[in-house]
Amino acid sequence: MNDLEGSRTTVASAAAPVIPDVIGQHLEELAFLSIQRRLLLFAEDVGLAMLRRHDERLAAHWDGLVTGGGASVRMALDRLDAFDPWERYVAARIWLDLGSPKGAEVAARIAHTEPELLGTWSEALRHVPLARQEQLLPIDAASRYGPAVLSVVVDARGWHGALDEHVAAEAGANVEPIVRGAVARTFGWIPPLAQSRALVSALARDPSPLVSRRALWSIALCNPAAALGHCRRCAAAGEADAVVLRVLALLGGPEDEELLAPLAGTPDERWLPAPAGAGQESMAQIWRSVVRHARPELEWLRREVPDGFFDDVLREDVVPGE
Repeated sequence: MNDLEGSRTTVASAAAPVIPDVIGQHLEELAFLSIQRRLLLFAEDVGLAMLRRHDERLAAHWDGLVTGGGASVRMALDRLDAFDPWERYVAARIWLDLGSPKGAEVAARIAHTEPELLGTWSEALRHVPLARQEQLLPIDAASRYGPAVLSVVVDARGWHGALDEHVAAEAGANVEPIVRGAVARTFGWIPPLAQSRALVSALARDPSPLVSRRALWSIALCNPAAALGHCRRCAAAGEADAVVLRVLALLGGPEDEELLAPLAGTPDERWLPAPAGAGQESMAQIWRSVVRHARPELEWLRREVPDGFFDDVLREDVVPGE
């Protein structure tokens, strides 16, 4: 071995122990930036150009994890049970994309996840290409693994607009609210067929708030006039919950000021129409316009939802899988 080869070996040996630290930094930064992205999506002071730059930062950290290969997978396996839900999400995404797990392994992991953290898997599977999803966890197989797995798979299929009517109908009739809630959320961007309209209307009357609130949101996206009429009737009768008032604030006008009075002085004031600002259109303005009117170039935004929108009280933390 010559001197040059020896020096390369020495440098490589010295650099090797640093790789796990670098991978860990990529993982943690991707988790943190994913939280930030959720907040930026509906911000009053952020425009589309800034969001795209943020996405470039996310992509750079993901590229770093992909470059890590097997070392990234090993770290991901260590963090699939992480305390931080966004680190879990990144770990799950690495494992699904780079680790080549079997469907049964993935299903077992999802089935044993705490209910409050199931969203980490929803968030991860949304990034998995549809063809890979169908190969990894076919709908028929998912139903055999129980409601937790089925709800995550239904969410992922719906995210890609690939939930056929038969599957949607079965999920909408499932005895478990988490499954019905998963399908209820998807109708805002899938093609509006007669059966899906009837199903989402039925889900909007579901006794579980987890289901009915998501169905109302879907109706607000695909039929704003119907959602607005429903919210006005509920508010006038004194039967409006927090989500009904939020939807009314987003879809209504000056004539709804009295009905929206309960939002004054609360964190829910954020849903009230804001004055148009000068210069670049903010993400909040873009999002409000997408709710009211179709904007084909921003169709992707219809799948997103503001953090905590379906809760009784707005949270301070950001949770994956909303």
